[in-house]
Amino acid sequence: MLRLLIVLVLVAHGIGHSIGVAGGGALLAGLDAWRALALASSVVSLVAIALFPQQLPAFSTVAAVVVDLAVMIGLLVLEWPSADAVGA
Repeated sequence: MLRLLIVLVLVAHGIGHSIGVAGGGALLAGLDAWRALALASSVVSLVAIALFPQQLPAFSTVAAVVVDLAVMIGLLVLEWPSADAVGA
């Protein structure tokens, strides 16, 4: 059971990073998909933190939540950055 739990955590962690890397690549390529990928990465990160809150040092957990929320608020609420500013 513990092995399965560790595998699930590692897979979720890898998915979050993969989505984040894909978002960065999409932005570099000038694709609008970077916004959706950045949001998905933030959601995956927040879900992982919610499921396993004790797995990271407190500062890392707080910093990750702050960055995830900043990405979500920036993209969804403030509609920042503009497509003109980043070229996508």
